Amino acid sequence: MPKEDKKKARKRVEIDGNTGEQVFDSESFGQAFEAWKKECGAAGDTLRMKTSSASLLDLVSQHGSYHRKQTKDPVDMGAGEIVERLGKIVDDAEILETEDGKFIIEAIRDLKEVEKKNNPRNIKYTIPKWNRVDKKTLEYDKNTDVTEVFGHYRTPDYIKFRNLKAKRRGNVDKETMAAAPAAWFDTKPGKSKPPMWQALFATGDGDIVKHGLLSVLTQAKGLITGGQVKIQNLVLRVRDTGKGTTAADLWEIKAVRDWLKEQVGSKTSPNSEGISPARMFRDDKMTRALSRTPFTDISVRESKIVKEVAGYEDLIGTVEDFKIIITRRQMRNLAVIAGKEDSTLGLKRTPGKETVFMEGGDDKKTSYNVEPRDWRTILKREW
Repeated sequence: MPKEDKKKARKRVEIDGNTGEQVFDSESFGQAFEAWKKECGAAGDTLRMKTSSASLLDLVSQHGSYHRKQTKDPVDMGAGEIVERLGKIVDDAEILETEDGKFIIEAIRDLKEVEKKNNPRNIKYTIPKWNRVDKKTLEYDKNTDVTEVFGHYRTPDYIKFRNLKAKRRGNVDKETMAAAPAAWFDTKPGKSKPPMWQALFATGDGDIVKHGLLSVLTQAKGLITGGQVKIQNLVLRVRDTGKGTTAADLWEIKAVRDWLKEQVGSKTSPNSEGISPARMFRDDKMTRALSRTPFTDISVRESKIVKEVAGYEDLIGTVEDFKIIITRRQMRNLAVIAGKEDSTLGLKRTPGKETVFMEGGDDKKTSYNVEPRDWRTILKREW
């Protein structure tokens, strides 16, 4: 049985009678996203926004929600939709499903498209050059006396020009808010680090948001696709109802096939663990033995098969261990299936009965051909 990690969440899952636990670091899963949201709570003066009280999180949440139709290169999801869906995964993550993993991969793809085609750091602004502005008339040549900056407009020249305009014309208020930090704007595209860029794409180098949404998603992808989500204590229940996992399903699992073959041997060399001296399949003993057998050291390929058998294929995680609870009737069915699939086993249904025998050897010793009469023989008979 896997060692229990108390720091990891254990989510019990029951599907068609099969039970197990999905185990993952739920604290780590949500921690980065919550830290990102907290940092994105910055607003007002911190963002150098005069006319809006919206937080950076508000701005990100609106991204892609109203201007997607007008953009030349629309993406499938704006940042706002990504934030909303990621929040639901973190808040309601009782179970991580493959759809969650697909969403995260698609969100990373879409944000990378935004980074290439609609990056906030590449929004262009035209600012009058302070030393080229006529201080009396405020006139300047709009072609030659301007500077193009990318990322943010509140440069020192912008502040000076606005204050001069307030003094000379009185139609604007004097600036009381400081200029944006120098890192928020640049004369070259792809260099500035304004708040919106930080919220989406910072990689530890932001002064408001250290790690952007893309980094948060990348971390979540690492958790989901990096083998950190496990399925433990899985119990496959094979019942007589015909619903859920069946004996035929079990035969698809190599570990189960190997176990049964070891228990019964072959028709040329039967194993007494699973086959009686009368060459009868010991279904009662094998039923109990299988229920006590833990299956561990499962390969990634085998894990996928076990998940399909369990009905867990829509869950994220690799199977670390499982065991089987099976009825005697289904154990006999498993033996018959084994005999059909592997002729060396020689397992067949006894004609007219539910029992299973192993063909081969001396037919006179085969139980369904011998009707013991002597009481001594009856007492010695093994089933």
